[in-house]
Amino acid sequence: MRETDAVTMAIWALNAMVSPMPPSEEEQAAVLAQADDAIRALSTIRATLPIEEHGPVTLPLRLDELRAGDEVLALGSIAYSPPRRVIAELGPIEPGSVVEGVEFAPRPGETTRFVLYPAHVSGQRIVARRG
Repeated sequence: MRETDAVTMAIWALNAMVSPMPPSEEEQAAVLAQADDAIRALSTIRATLPIEEHGPVTLPLRLDELRAGDEVLALGSIAYSPPRRVIAELGPIEPGSVVEGVEFAPRPGETTRFVLYPAHVSGQRIVARRG
């Protein structure tokens, strides 16, 4: 999918949400899924561009897509300022543990470990900066 196609799809999907006739719940879910697919496609396209030319890329991601070095800017309606930097991808929080999470670098002065668990972020949009 080309970048212009992804943008067109996202705009079409968002316009459908504000049409004079409100969409049904099923239509809303379908439109939101299309918009999310278009945004994800656009993000994938942008992620393949050389970072030196275009700067860091901001992506909507799932928890299992976060990588070490990514900076989480927002989780759902919560914005992180400064962003939270990923230091360990989704995996066991301790060697041999069955509990999985994504670990973040502590902020200056913090002594508490900051980990996001799949159950905590289920269904929430994660916005991260990669690069």
